Amino acid sequence: MQKPWVSRAFAFNLVMYLSDYLKKNIILFVVLGVIIPIFVVPMYYFTSWNLSDIFLIPAALYLGYLGLAFVVRAGIFDTFRYQTINWVHTTFRRGTPKRYDDAYEYKQEKEEKRKQNGFVFLPWLVYGALCLLLCLIFAFALTK
Repeated sequence: MQKPWVSRAFAFNLVMYLSDYLKKNIILFVVLGVIIPIFVVPMYYFTSWNLSDIFLIPAALYLGYLGLAFVVRAGIFDTFRYQTINWVHTTFRRGTPKRYDDAYEYKQEKEEKRKQNGFVFLPWLVYGALCLLLCLIFAFALTK
């Protein structure tokens, strides 16, 4: 018979060896998985909407966030952000040294930070696609 402390120690060691990226994925899977029932159940019982409409809302939110996150990670808004930082720096913080000489230096630093910090996209994609699939299934199954 296995002692109970052995299994706890194994689980603790397993968590210790998981990468930070994998830990973020697992936590996000759990959080996003809990949000869907919290959203769907009250909408189903307290509104006159059908299930296809209810599942369309989280699908649009999750996939829309994923699309915007990819646009931001591609660096589309780096120039606008640099200009805003530069404006705030020159307007409200006069006399302090600038962190970036030009927009190119700012963009290069942001790209380095993006390479170091991976974006956790898999939970958003899985739950968004799952909600969209459920939306389509309920839309075609409930039509008469």
